[in-house]
Amino acid sequence: MDGHRLAEARSIALHRAVAEKLRADPRLLARARARVAEWRISGAVMMPYVEGWERMLALDLDALCSMLADPGENARALRQVSPFAGAVPPRERWRIWRTVRETVAIGYYAQGVDKTTAILPGGWQERLVPIKNPNTRGATGWCLEVHDLVIAKAVAGRDKDRRFIAAAFVHGMVSLERLRERLAATSLEPERRRDVEVRLQVAARR
Repeated sequence: MDGHRLAEARSIALHRAVAEKLRADPRLLARARARVAEWRISGAVMMPYVEGWERMLALDLDALCSMLADPGENARALRQVSPFAGAVPPRERWRIWRTVRETVAIGYYAQGVDKTTAILPGGWQERLVPIKNPNTRGATGWCLEVHDLVIAKAVAGRDKDRRFIAAAFVHGMVSLERLRERLAATSLEPERRRDVEVRLQVAARR
């Protein structure tokens, strides 16, 4: 078993659990910020980690929750020194570790998410697309309809999300009009919704 792969899978799964707890109890964010501030004063943690976490913890809650479990290089490095240590109770942590170990042991790790991870338009459940073919070995995967997926990615707003959205427009997979309709059906505040619409308009013009 690849130890590095297992450790990274555990880290992502643990921080996904942290993201769920943050949505339920925003006080965890204040505690994490206080811990990072202590790092800066004490010098106990190298400055690149301090500065990286300061930037991440300054994000809005949705973006922060997305970044916590992001598989990219920057998030992966920051997770090595996390201000959320202790946020996941020991029993839950061991359950996560056991589950990840079992999934990695059988040859793959699926980075699953639940419905609290992303911001989605109302009614997305009724538009899920079933995927079943010889590669799924008899199982059916339920995937987001492409406009719902693009809305979730536009809200997250990471570099890889912007590239995905631009490609979806280039290949004619989505329409701006329908995306506006789906955006209006989200729970976003009006100001945030306007920001996301601008992001979509920019991508549509490329």
